[in-house]
Order: sequence, then structure tokens, then C-alpha cells
Amino acid sequence: MLGIIAETLREAIDEQGLRENGQVNEQVNARQRKLLEALRANPRLTYAQAADQLGTSYATARRDFAHLRELGLVRREGSDKAGLWHVLG
Repeated sequence: MLGIIAETLREAIDEQGLRENGQVNEQVNARQRKLLEALRANPRLTYAQAADQLGTSYATARRDFAHLRELGLVRREGSDKAGLWHVLG
């Protein structure tokens, strides 16, 4: 029973934009959190692939990448064509 309550609380906290370590992260929305998960699963993810997975436009995906970069949550290593993304946060 306590496990179910704890899991429900974790999900509610995540939906509110709180990090697991307890720090408030209101700057990252649900779509951007999904993008971070997608980057962890596929560091070679392109803007077009991200837009397709997230159900957004290419421009929105590109803005989300830029926002995550500005926050220091992701870093690009290598060329635009053959590089990869590193999730830092």
C-alpha cells in the first residue's frame, strides 16, 4: 500500500516539474521532459526525429533543444550530422 502511495506521489511531483532531488524545475515542461527521455534513449536523435516522436513541429523541437541547452541540461558533441547529445541534468 505504501509503495502505491509513494509511486503516486512521485508521479504527481514529476508532473509538477520537480526534480527527483527535490529542486524545483518549473523551467522544463512535460514535452521537454519527454525530449530528455528520448535523448537518453537515443543520443543521435535529430530535430526531425524528435518532432515526430513528440508530435510537434520541427521548429518547436528545435526551440526545445535550444531551451534545454540554455538550461545546461543537454550538450551537443560532434558535428551536426554525426554528433550526439549528452543529457547532463
